[in-house]
Amino acid sequence: MNLIKNIIDEYNDMDFSDIHIREDKKLAFRYKGEILFTDYCINKSDIELFLKSIGCQELLSRLSFEKEIDFIFEYRNYRYRANIFLHTKLVGISMRKISKIIKTVNELGLPKILLDMTKYSSGIVFITGPTGSGKTTTLAALIEYINIHCKKHIVTIEDPIEYIFDSKESIITQREIKLDTDNFSNAIRSALRQDPDIIVIGEIRDEETMKMAIRAAETGHLCFCTLHTLGGAETIERIIGMFSFDEKSKIKHELTIVLRAIVSQRLILVDDEILPVIELLLADKSVCTMIKEDKVNQIANYIQTNISRGMISMDRDLIRLYNQNKISYEQLESYCIDIEHIKNISSKTVYFREEDSLF
Repeated sequence: MNLIKNIIDEYNDMDFSDIHIREDKKLAFRYKGEILFTDYCINKSDIELFLKSIGCQELLSRLSFEKEIDFIFEYRNYRYRANIFLHTKLVGISMRKISKIIKTVNELGLPKILLDMTKYSSGIVFITGPTGSGKTTTLAALIEYINIHCKKHIVTIEDPIEYIFDSKESIITQREIKLDTDNFSNAIRSALRQDPDIIVIGEIRDEETMKMAIRAAETGHLCFCTLHTLGGAETIERIIGMFSFDEKSKIKHELTIVLRAIVSQRLILVDDEILPVIELLLADKSVCTMIKEDKVNQIANYIQTNISRGMISMDRDLIRLYNQNKISYEQLESYCIDIEHIKNISSKTVYFREEDSLF
């Protein structure tokens, strides 16, 4: 009996996001943001049988010297991004469930202005947020929109590949680190010789990958990249912070040439619904000047004062949810970034003009 698969099948109707397997511990799910334990204790034999059933039986032998390994597999109607690792000399596996269905921007509850990002001919768009904030899902929605509506060649470089795309109006070439290429830098360099219009870089983790992404944008390609940062200003600071003091001036200049937009997002749990909250920074001339003059700390306020130009602040997006009666005023205060700004709004009622809405 394959106990782990049987448990997954038993809980299949539950909209869980993650599965946690620990040797000699009860299997657990993450459900609506919280950990939910089952009554089933998993032993090493259960883990061995499960890995064999998904074609990953070699992972346990590799684990003794690699200590932690990323992998991906399919089961039933989902793909799973997983990491197997050792903890106190025991085996653990954490698995993120990924739907095979790519949702649209509208279905995800995202602002339709994000689709404007797909119309750029070159430059870099960063999709940012903490782990589990839906970055990959948002990026997939944008790529699928291009795939349906444009005749492009899109090269994705991922570790691992999460969403599988079927080429429609566009050609989509998906390459996975370690399986199809050695690393992000080599893959980006190679992609430049593969006649791409758009290069999607699953995650920028180091200085070399960032340099290659900027070079790709400078040579006339549109790049979509993800980073584990929250907020436009924080993302810019993180990018500059990747480089040595001697290179910072050069990278600031290059960034002002290629940066098009930064989309930051987080997910909040309200009752039984998970809602996205968005910040959108558009890299206009004023933003580029702030980057050049080391005034990145002014960007948050600049976003707040340029809503009419298409920018979105996270507090503004929370106000939208409040106006739609999706969150309470207490939740608005709890999740907001600038609580004093919220508190100063008279009579605890926050309205904005319907024509300002970007949804």
